[in-house]
Amino acid sequence: MNDSQSNSSGAPGLVERVRYLFDLFRMRWIGRGTFDNQQKLDLVDEYVAIAAKHGIDLRQAQILEIGVGQRPYLGITFYGLGYDYRGVDLDITFYPPSFQKIRSLYHANGTLRLLKTLVRYYLFDRSEYQKLFASLGVKSSQMERLKIFVQANAAHVDYDNLLDHASGAVNSPPLVVVSESVFEHIPLADLRLILHNLKIFAHASRRKLLLLTRPTIYTGICGSHLTEWYHHAVYSCTPKRSQPWEHLRLNRYVPDTYLNKLSLAQYRDLFLSCGYYIAEESVKHPGLGAAFLRDPHIRHDLADWPDEELLSNDVMFECLPLV
Repeated sequence: MNDSQSNSSGAPGLVERVRYLFDLFRMRWIGRGTFDNQQKLDLVDEYVAIAAKHGIDLRQAQILEIGVGQRPYLGITFYGLGYDYRGVDLDITFYPPSFQKIRSLYHANGTLRLLKTLVRYYLFDRSEYQKLFASLGVKSSQMERLKIFVQANAAHVDYDNLLDHASGAVNSPPLVVVSESVFEHIPLADLRLILHNLKIFAHASRRKLLLLTRPTIYTGICGSHLTEWYHHAVYSCTPKRSQPWEHLRLNRYVPDTYLNKLSLAQYRDLFLSCGYYIAEESVKHPGLGAAFLRDPHIRHDLADWPDEELLSNDVMFECLPLV
């Protein structure tokens, strides 16, 4: 659910935008033909285990994904496995493609992002969807029943419409909200509204609420969202234009995406100030980038940041409303 606002550190110029898109294309091209849905299956298993830890049977819960993205593979996986899933995003999910969707994406995002969507789908995503459906034993026609909603304003989701049954009943199912690598793309004021509205809805509909969100922490080495500092590329031997923690040190390059620049400490403050407590945190790539901190110049430049901030990267927050 990437907000369309320009990056808070300054929007990239056309040349940088094209370079960024080319880097994404090259990354997908190198990985073409290697699609495996095991990652999403493992993610579902992780959610099942976390929910059980908090007394929730995920099979008996309603699942809401915030920030489905253009490739709703997690939602399809949930649906294919028989879970009660719904998703919400700012943008129209391109699959299945149609002229109406092409026109809507053009008006919403402009020529460059539409071109990115078309190239990605017809060169890569189409074959991945076929493999995904085959792995789950579902047919593409069944995806018409997949409930993904477009919401123009991330902070004002109509939860009563999204979660349309059992609201307010004594035996209302638990609500498990999941979000992967999305919260860092939403402005802080909107995040506050999302968290507030979720809590209000859960209370009004008498539901147990569990929020599982894993943002990419801005202060981590991957926080810049520059493709050459994606998790798999941190220690790559491929030459890089930018330096480790470029965004905290020199900030010469800007990705073509909005970032709210929240640190680990700021996420903790956000959840607490919105009436949630963090039951547990877990780091997905602990210590990633530590080798670069042996350089005394880099260490000096980052002296204001504790290692916990610099080495956390993707952090899963297990949040429950404060009583």
